[in-house]
Amino acid sequence: MTYDGLTDPLGQSQVLPYILGVEAMGIHRFTIVSFEKPENFEKEKGVIQDLIRERQIRWIPNTYHRNPPIISTLFDVIRLWKKVRELVTKDSAEIVHCRSYVTALVGLQTKKKFGSQFIFDMRGFWADERVEGGIWNLKNPAYRLVYNYFKRKERLFLREADHVVTLTFKARDIINSWAIKPGDLPVTVIPCCVDMDHFDPEKVDPDHLKELREDLRIGPDEFVLTYVGSLGTWYMVEEMVMFFSKMLNSQPLAKFLLLTKDDPEGVLRIARRLKIPLDSIMIRPVSRSQMPAHIALSSFSIFFIKPVFSKQASSPTKMGEIMAMGVPIIANKGIGDSDNYISREMGVMVDVEGPAEINVSSQRLLAFSANSNLIRNRCKAVFSLDVGVDAYFSIYNFHSVK
Repeated sequence: MTYDGLTDPLGQSQVLPYILGVEAMGIHRFTIVSFEKPENFEKEKGVIQDLIRERQIRWIPNTYHRNPPIISTLFDVIRLWKKVRELVTKDSAEIVHCRSYVTALVGLQTKKKFGSQFIFDMRGFWADERVEGGIWNLKNPAYRLVYNYFKRKERLFLREADHVVTLTFKARDIINSWAIKPGDLPVTVIPCCVDMDHFDPEKVDPDHLKELREDLRIGPDEFVLTYVGSLGTWYMVEEMVMFFSKMLNSQPLAKFLLLTKDDPEGVLRIARRLKIPLDSIMIRPVSRSQMPAHIALSSFSIFFIKPVFSKQASSPTKMGEIMAMGVPIIANKGIGDSDNYISREMGVMVDVEGPAEINVSSQRLLAFSANSNLIRNRCKAVFSLDVGVDAYFSIYNFHSVK
């Protein structure tokens, strides 16, 4: 069960690939119940149907409702429970695998009524993310009520789960410190993994790369800083643009290429205020299929994330994708397990406390010598999709024989 759609970018990178990998091993069959955003579903449903055709995978897409807040989610949960109850009554489920908190409401109920094993794939501290990302304002009594409700449920999910999956070792340690039940919880850490075959620099056509450079007016030896993904909620856009502005002092011909489908105006407004030449900033909406070639243009790729409590459980999808392409990363400290993964050979870790710290960090790029093979090999050991598939396969096997 996933409240993200398979036709969403996240569904295509962080839900379906694991299921395809486990199903290919020939032991387990799957029913996926998802919630699809209409605009994505119309464009991408054929892609998903092609991927699961002739597989032991049944897909039951539902329409995701965005408005009104809270009530729409409650409506979707009620629909999910009715559908799951109908499915499990007709065809018993050994395991209900729930991706995040909303679907876990139904997963726990399914365990209690039908005796299915309940896997709580919590991803991160979802309720705290909603607050710290400014989505739920606790000054609003309704949001405060919802937040407190899900924090109570969080403890219940963890206590009742037959297995817990989280994205980081930091999150695992925090959960175990809560002492929710005697002994450590059965927790497996599976970070956001990457398809190393898709994100492979050897598969990028040099002629296509040359065409991209010409189209973007990037010289063959010019420094290119990239940013991958959405710009909202937890991302520190102003600090990233400020980092680029400081970098221009030593790399005056550098380009900042943002690969995002978000509205570019916020970035351009910051750039104008910082007096950055607008022709040095390029913003392009890029599909998943186009992403490897665009990342291959990078000298470095950057992401700064608000260092709040919930982000200790964060494993940015973009981190594995960038590293798989052999590109060094500029990131801020204190986000999930990033401090352990991005060593001195992998990139630059930044204190984002103010302009002075950002300026010092930007100067470190001058002395950095990237080893693309080392970065990609490190990615393969930690973030390879095969690592994630094997971990889920082990979990399913253990709980399907109980």
